Amino acid sequence: MERRLNRVTIQGSRQATTVVIPWDSRQHLLDRLRRDKDANETVIHAFEAVGTTRPVTLDKAGRRLLLTVCFEWLNEAGGTSGLPTGIVDLLLSLEDEKRHGELDE
Repeated sequence: MERRLNRVTIQGSRQATTVVIPWDSRQHLLDRLRRDKDANETVIHAFEAVGTTRPVTLDKAGRRLLLTVCFEWLNEAGGTSGLPTGIVDLLLSLEDEKRHGELDE
């Protein structure tokens, strides 16, 4: 069983879109967010503030930003095999929210 301290939960708008990713993947995601000139500091702070004990909770704008960053990452990686564990699941859950209008402004 994966230890709780080695992962982080990203809260979706529904249980079905809540994703758990390994801590290392969280670190890679934060690195990408920090390099993104459009990244909202609020999103970065949300990840840094919760650690492993509570889920990362983002507003719609924050989840839209994550969707954009993950999609760009997928394109740069040339496919899903180039992404860290859990990032594909995060991307798919965010796409599902978008498809259901849960990321609309």
